[in-house]
Amino acid sequence: MKKYKMCQPEISVLMSVYNETADMLRCAVESVLRQSVRNFEFIIIVDNPDAAEQIRLLQEYQQKDQRIIIIYNSVNQGLAESLNTGLKAAQGKYIARMDADDISTDTRFQEEKDFLDRHQECDLVCSGRFFIDEKGRPLQKSLLIPKNDECLMKSLSVGSVIAHPTVMMRLDAVRNAGGYCGYSVAQDFDLWLRMKKSGCRFHYIDKPLLYYRLREENVNPDKGIVQFLSSQYAKYLDMTGREFNRKEYDRYIRRKQKDSRFIKYQKLFIEALNRPVPAKILLMAWCFIMSPDCRRRGRDRLLLKRYVIRLSYNDHS
Repeated sequence: MKKYKMCQPEISVLMSVYNETADMLRCAVESVLRQSVRNFEFIIIVDNPDAAEQIRLLQEYQQKDQRIIIIYNSVNQGLAESLNTGLKAAQGKYIARMDADDISTDTRFQEEKDFLDRHQECDLVCSGRFFIDEKGRPLQKSLLIPKNDECLMKSLSVGSVIAHPTVMMRLDAVRNAGGYCGYSVAQDFDLWLRMKKSGCRFHYIDKPLLYYRLREENVNPDKGIVQFLSSQYAKYLDMTGREFNRKEYDRYIRRKQKDSRFIKYQKLFIEALNRPVPAKILLMAWCFIMSPDCRRRGRDRLLLKRYVIRLSYNDHS
């Protein structure tokens, strides 16, 4: 691998490392280092002090490429705090997000940077993505894409079709919005809402620029429930104009997790999504009758359909 020297970067790439395997991490790092754009800094926050194998691997890459900056958290801080640490250290004009188990296409940074350079009114770009499994094999999966930029902005009132690791955004816009808040999940959705409220404009590049890895932990129903609750809390703050309060957020999540009726019907709702159409309709109808939270979740999904097009994986291949 060629050894690169650091200069004033145009792009700061932020990636947090926690429980990814060494192979996943290697693929992610090399996909960044292969980018056609060369003028960037690669800020990697190690959020697991016990990840000895991953740390050794990162240090090997750092010795070969001076664009790599490694920040070590002494204890696990979580994704939001790790990314805020990266934002404080960033020197680039643009922030490119990257997850340590995904793979960027070689031209991703170039295409996203070129759009932001040409459109000064835009503060954030995101893109389509391919889906792969834990071993890197392609997956057949549907993808929601916005019909246009106006629909992308409107869709944020009910949900998000923005994949966090596909994003490149202006550093000043992120800092002006206050960076990431301390959600356990959905910290990206909360940031998009605050950026939108501050007047930022978003654009969707209708092209897959990332291989997005679906891991078993990502489809865990319990995590899906916390994702839903976190999104609901973010929308509540957006509607009321209140600021994020970690204690209030934690109490809200704990209270709902202890509600056995809520959990029961949320899991049934998630199960219904994977059923064939006749069974899906019947099971969802039952959830809607029995649970106001399921009705709210179903309503948001229906509203989101106004703004998006559903494509299969092969439509982007």
